[in-house]
Amino acid sequence: MKQVLILVLLSGLIFGTALCVQAAPLEVWVESIPDGQFSINDGPNTDFSMTYLGMEYSWKKWRLGLELGTGELDWDSDLDLWEVKARYELIGNSKFGLDLYVSKLAVDGDWIEVDAVLAGLDFNWKITKRSSIIASVGYSGDAEFNGIDDIDLIAYKIKYNYQVNDKVGLGIGYRGYELNIGNLDVDTGGIFAAVTFKF
Repeated sequence: MKQVLILVLLSGLIFGTALCVQAAPLEVWVESIPDGQFSINDGPNTDFSMTYLGMEYSWKKWRLGLELGTGELDWDSDLDLWEVKARYELIGNSKFGLDLYVSKLAVDGDWIEVDAVLAGLDFNWKITKRSSIIASVGYSGDAEFNGIDDIDLIAYKIKYNYQVNDKVGLGIGYRGYELNIGNLDVDTGGIFAAVTFKF
């Protein structure tokens, strides 16, 4: 409950500030993984749930975003996540979009701590006027996991989005993370439902 409260307060503060200063176009989204899977070396899966709240400002070819997440593993281990992300548009037209991004990711749990700087690509394919496929993949070769340095980390996401109107979109997708820690391979991910608001 404490994590949820912090998530709501921080997001409200950022959103309120944006409205007050009449910032550039703003997109806000909520994504929820109700039944994700966490495994080590393809061993038994542990269930987890996660809810993400994100927002992103657009200015010309640049986009700056923040995403906050809170959830828990099946054995009552809390998880908190935050990621700050800067994107630059490489290709942008009526059908396709390709952005280069750099982000700072941190995950904090009862027995999990991850810290990483990622570089990656975001892809947007507009199938029709209202529907699109959005995909993202990022990589860090110098992530930190529970104090261990030089960890390989891959973050990925794919989503189908349907734009109900100019302001609201609904989506479904899959997002996950893969970490290689010496002889250990950690995989985590799940199917999510999403709603997006544009201001």
